[in-house]
Amino acid sequence: MPKDERRAAALYEQACSGGYAKGCFNLGVSHMTGQGVPKDEHRAAALWEQSCTGDLFQGCTSLGVLYANGQGVPKDEHRAAALWEQSCTGGHATGCFNLGVLYANGQGMPQDERRVAALYEQACTGGLSQGCTSLGTLYFNGQGVPQDERRAATLYEQACTGGHATGCFNLGVLHEEGQGVPQDERRAAALYEQACTGGLFQGCTSLGVLYFNGQGVPQDERRAATLYEQACTGGHATGCFNLGVLYFNGQGVPQDEHRVAVLYEQACTGGFFQGCTSLGTLYFNGQGVPKDEHRAASLYEQACTGGHATGCFNLGVLYFNGQGVPKDERRAAALYEQACFGGYAKGCFNLGMLHEEGQGVPKDERRAAALYEQACTSGLFPGCTSLGVLYFSGQGVPQDERRAATLWEQACTGGHATGCLKLGLIHEEGQGVPKDERRAAALYEQACTGGDVQGCTCLGVLYINGQGVPKDERRAATLWEQSCAGGHATGCLKLGMLHEEGQGVPKDERRAASLYEQACTSGNARGCSNLSALREKDQGVPKDATTVFGVALSSAKRQDIRRAARREGVVPEREDDAYWYDLYPAKDLLDGADKLRVGYVAATDQLAVFQYEFPSFIDIEQVGRISSMVQAKYGAPNSKKGRIGLGKVVHTWNRRDGVVITVSRDWPSTTTFLTFTIPSAKKAMEAEIAASDKAKVEKQSRKNSQAF
Repeated sequence: MPKDERRAAALYEQACSGGYAKGCFNLGVSHMTGQGVPKDEHRAAALWEQSCTGDLFQGCTSLGVLYANGQGVPKDEHRAAALWEQSCTGGHATGCFNLGVLYANGQGMPQDERRVAALYEQACTGGLSQGCTSLGTLYFNGQGVPQDERRAATLYEQACTGGHATGCFNLGVLHEEGQGVPQDERRAAALYEQACTGGLFQGCTSLGVLYFNGQGVPQDERRAATLYEQACTGGHATGCFNLGVLYFNGQGVPQDEHRVAVLYEQACTGGFFQGCTSLGTLYFNGQGVPKDEHRAASLYEQACTGGHATGCFNLGVLYFNGQGVPKDERRAAALYEQACFGGYAKGCFNLGMLHEEGQGVPKDERRAAALYEQACTSGLFPGCTSLGVLYFSGQGVPQDERRAATLWEQACTGGHATGCLKLGLIHEEGQGVPKDERRAAALYEQACTGGDVQGCTCLGVLYINGQGVPKDERRAATLWEQSCAGGHATGCLKLGMLHEEGQGVPKDERRAASLYEQACTSGNARGCSNLSALREKDQGVPKDATTVFGVALSSAKRQDIRRAARREGVVPEREDDAYWYDLYPAKDLLDGADKLRVGYVAATDQLAVFQYEFPSFIDIEQVGRISSMVQAKYGAPNSKKGRIGLGKVVHTWNRRDGVVITVSRDWPSTTTFLTFTIPSAKKAMEAEIAASDKAKVEKQSRKNSQAF
């Protein structure tokens, strides 16, 4: 016959009036859902009351739900408990389960885990699979019953067989981990599949992880992506996050940073706080979203509040550096503390550094040592290295060179290059360990290969002297080239000395001068004195010349600078004679510099402008630091305009060779420029640019006049 909800409701009414409790119950369901009759929770409550009084215990259970939620009746957890007690006693499994939930949460009665277990047992025995799952969880955790992983597994199996997806999922976890059952990743995959198909999206996510890793199923990143997509669409935040990671790395899906940001946003909004942290990092770096350090800070704050330790750490870094938030070392320390307490070893390490230096917290080397110990124990090997330094010098701990050696050995074995370097230094000197130059050389090699350029420098010294390795000046030169390129001033100095003397490399005093200049600019006093000595002998560069890369700027041509840049290993962003300016990255040339612009007179190729740009976000002290760097090389400026703390600043050096050096800052931007200018050449270049602009305007004007 045709479906007719109104007719059904009328018949339920008739049955109820005739004293048939199930008719009252079904009519209550119709009123609760608004099927065939107006939706009326108050009327549903009255009808379920009637069915409960008529000993239909399902009615008691449903009426209890209304009292628990305050639907159609006043909210009353005690009344709900009494109704579920009545229905449970009458054999309705859902009543037993609901009453168990109240006892578990202490709602309307004292919290009682034993009573909870008994009620879930009744629900499970009565055929409610959800009761089996919940009872299994009590056995797994040992709550109200003895801990028994095997019993938990049996109950989850029972629940899963009864169609409860969470039971399948929980049993899958046990099989994946080998808890209470044999470890069996294939079985885990099958159970996660069952859970996923049953609408538990957490199962889809976990199955996706197995496909991604090839555990129990063939490795299949595309299948993993499909499962994460399904989980995410179903509202499982971890699925959104995992799918975002795949899009970030281009695994199983095309790389797409914009899509990554959307998925991390979904994960974050869904309460998965690692998503907030990762989204914050995208905003910090400007990946897939506009660069926004303030937004990054807000997201890290959200993640940290939600308990994600990495979010606390990242926010601490922003406060320490004053990026997107005001600079605040105390706040940074508090956040590192929070991250450390949350189990994030980098938080312990950074907090240790603050205590060692007394930044944002009282200087406390004992506390620093304890924090480094914590980081080291957690597998963060820089913590082992730093703790070794304290033991070696007896800061905050008793002096103990052997203990230092053990810690540096641990750090080096763990892949921390500085640990290898430190261990090499004491093997070279025989401090806390037997003197062993061969071992020192091997450790310096490890440090150098691992990215600690001081290791390259130290290994070069052994090769030049033939200590622990065969004497080899060419190898020493190669190592010092590597360390100098990595920013180690001593490497530049030593390579300069080889070029000055022609040891292991061709004799080249200009190159020597360039290397001494690099060492000097990086704060190496010997580099400055060697450069001065070359100038006094008028070797390599003219006396009193203003030089960059060993090239005298006052007479430099386009090809001189380009050759010198290539010699320094600088890869140009643009070197094109069709433009007045060549463009270079400057991050590896001067600390804090981002860009280098070099302008020439087109007609003569003469250098006109050589300018470094140092980007900054509210770093008012930056201009002073750069000015001090220039003063260290060229002495006090001829003029100073503006105040370091506020407003525009221009410091000027008028050099004897005609070059003008300026360190300048506009306002409110705190970006600083270090500019070398040859005034006559700059004037000629500007005239060329103006003439070119005028010609373009005239040409466009002629085109416009012909168009109408």
